[in-house]
Amino acid sequence: MDGLRSTLRLYRLPEKASAQQPLIERAEEDLLCALSLYRQGACGYSPLITVCFLLHQAMEKWLKAFIAVQGIHVSPNGQHDLLSRLEAAKTVQSAFADIQCKIEEIEPEIMAHKFPGNLRYNETPPDIERKVEVLIKAAFATRRLVKRTLQ
Repeated sequence: MDGLRSTLRLYRLPEKASAQQPLIERAEEDLLCALSLYRQGACGYSPLITVCFLLHQAMEKWLKAFIAVQGIHVSPNGQHDLLSRLEAAKTVQSAFADIQCKIEEIEPEIMAHKFPGNLRYNETPPDIERKVEVLIKAAFATRRLVKRTLQ
């Protein structure tokens, strides 16, 4: 448990963005939980749909914090739409376009925040694992970019 607590405290937002710190801490927790579930699973089972959901949530929270600090307007209709948040973030930091390109290949159910969608029934585990790998890379890229831009 101490390792988790210390990891969550690793990144502190700059003073100008400190109001968003609780959101960042929840994003970090979502990311850590997703990675733990993916790497270890539970009783030999990796809950890939839940991992996708947690990765989506982590990215969404990092982007929410970035958008709030930068004062970017986002329509309330797209609150859980990751691609619309990336579109908004691109207006300030063009590097978000690279992240968007990586995840646009993933099934719409994942990106549109419609879980579990049809993944459990229509996809094979290797297909979902490929999507998880894309989301892991995108989540870490989002995290790095937000941290670098807000410093």
